[in-house]
Amino acid sequence: MHHGPLIPHLWSRLKARWPAVFLIITVLSFFFIPAWGHTSGRISSYGQDFAHFPLFAAIGAVLLYLWPRRRSALVKAGVVVSLAVLIALLVEFIQPLVGRTAALSDIFIGAAGSFASVAVYMGLRTASAQARRWLVGTAALLLVASAMPLALMLADQFSARRAFPLIDSFERPVETSRWRNDGCLLERVEEHATHGRYSLRLSVPEYLGETPGAFLYDGAMNWRGYRQITLDAFLEGESARALIIRIDDQLWATLAERAQVVVELKPGANRVAIDLPSFFVTPSGRHLDVGNIQGIGLYLDKARPGEALFLDQLALSGRDEAFQR
Repeated sequence: MHHGPLIPHLWSRLKARWPAVFLIITVLSFFFIPAWGHTSGRISSYGQDFAHFPLFAAIGAVLLYLWPRRRSALVKAGVVVSLAVLIALLVEFIQPLVGRTAALSDIFIGAAGSFASVAVYMGLRTASAQARRWLVGTAALLLVASAMPLALMLADQFSARRAFPLIDSFERPVETSRWRNDGCLLERVEEHATHGRYSLRLSVPEYLGETPGAFLYDGAMNWRGYRQITLDAFLEGESARALIIRIDDQLWATLAERAQVVVELKPGANRVAIDLPSFFVTPSGRHLDVGNIQGIGLYLDKARPGEALFLDQLALSGRDEAFQR
């Protein structure tokens, strides 16, 4: 069936419906805002990932609106999904050029969002009640699957708040995701656990950094009133090592704005306990905002490839009576 030249028809349709085109451009601009890429925790990070679903669902809906109605619904759906996936690929290709991070998962979530909007469109167009339920159900499943990582992180953050002042004991796999590795490998293992069944193994690879370690950036914590931070550490090998413990109350804090203390670890089991009031002072002389602790870093100084450190039961203790509720 001949429908006339497609490109001229599309161009005239785009000009006639320029607000819809402007909406797509506006939605796409969110993906290229550099500040949106700087987050302090998993919730922000996974929230940004999930945002690809509704944004690309909106893009898919607008593309469906723009595509000529006289084309068949199936062809229209295929073209719209293909265009949305192409846009998702281009977004991830361009993002590193503006200070953002590209991720394959973002492409999948964006594609899922556009496919969901197309599935709803096809469901509304079909005369079959069974097909309509299947298509709308598919869109719902795509939404649930895309939101699952964020939901899991929210559940873990709720669990962490309930366990506080125990900061981490690595009993569940999702707890390890609270930590970011820095020049090392992080693994949840059953060796040298002192609280529960599991510990966190920090192993030094051949391509080690100068001070390999792990950093916890998982949202702000209120440490007001606590007197000590404690940690169980088991150092493998026969040589002592220095453990650098760092606390930040600012995102992306400079060296002068970080509070640090160095603890000597002997081979084998170590129980670390640090007095917090004296710790909460930066090299610049500023006292940390203890009600807004943003991160904790644990770094093994002068570590060698093949060495390993096991961490467990990181917690606060000794809260002042004046802060008890």
